Amino acid sequence: MHTHLDNFISDDDENGDGVLDETKPIRMFSPRDIQKTLLIAYYSSLPSNSYTQMDAYGVMVSSEGEYMLKFTGDLSEIPTNVSLMNLNIKAMEKLMLKFKRKVGKTNVEKRERNFLRFIKDEISINGISLYKLEIDGSINEIKLDANNDRVVIPC
Repeated sequence: MHTHLDNFISDDDENGDGVLDETKPIRMFSPRDIQKTLLIAYYSSLPSNSYTQMDAYGVMVSSEGEYMLKFTGDLSEIPTNVSLMNLNIKAMEKLMLKFKRKVGKTNVEKRERNFLRFIKDEISINGISLYKLEIDGSINEIKLDANNDRVVIPC
């Protein structure tokens, strides 16, 4: 479980104008969060671990919602996507730039849809599920329909 903060003033002055830059975190799971969730799921299949695939999830809290990312798919699909599992720092930065372009500057509903499209297009592993924990305590699964539009399914 972790948080994605609201906008804040950083210690950086990238353009050298004497004004500290504003950092604008994306209030959604990042590619690294997806990678970590998949690693937990993958290692759950090893006999030496005391947890199971049911424990392969992450929670992210932000001012725009609380989300859970859970892997419910086929564990054998994970190692086939070596590109995500073994990314070096430079490759992860490149993936983050794609992520920011696709997911970053949108309202909550579009961000959820674009996040799921990013998983479908860039991660290419089935069984990564997104859930939103609502203020009233209910939980909704957020999916894509056949037209790649956002669909909310009450749990």
